[in-house]
Amino acid sequence: QRALALSLEVVKERPTMSAGREMLAFMLQQSDRIVEAIEQLEILTRDPHATDDNRVQLALLYSETHQPKKAIALLASHADTKNSDILNAYGVALSDDGNIPLARQQFERALAIDPNNAPALQNLGIVALRKDDVRAAQSYLTRALELNQRLPLALNTLGVVYARQNDF
Repeated sequence: QRALALSLEVVKERPTMSAGREMLAFMLQQSDRIVEAIEQLEILTRDPHATDDNRVQLALLYSETHQPKKAIALLASHADTKNSDILNAYGVALSDDGNIPLARQQFERALAIDPNNAPALQNLGIVALRKDDVRAAQSYLTRALELNQRLPLALNTLGVVYARQNDF
């Protein structure tokens, strides 16, 4: 709470300081004040010097709050990038919006850039499961977890895979 209060104070005193606003957005997100975190990130991303990380963070929050069209609009103009984080976030938004084929393309593009991108593998696993390809889902999710054991969504989705295989 003290860190959040300090971040609010910094932004109040220096509203144009991007790093302060970025920290405030992070603190708000950690405090489950998602709407306010989104507001801060929207201010940040209106600046032409906004970072890709700012866009990714905002897009993922849009997706988490069931606003994939906003995430798509934010990232579509950056879809020709070689930044695997942007491609992954764009894929998440597309998937959440129901465009599974284009989402899959984005995750595959992210992997072409970074073959060890665990979140992209996780998301390919989720997409495969949505298409009822349980075997592919298991393969992607297992590989993602081999690269990064701290992917709760991959762990949860792998549990769904095992349940669909009657492996309780």
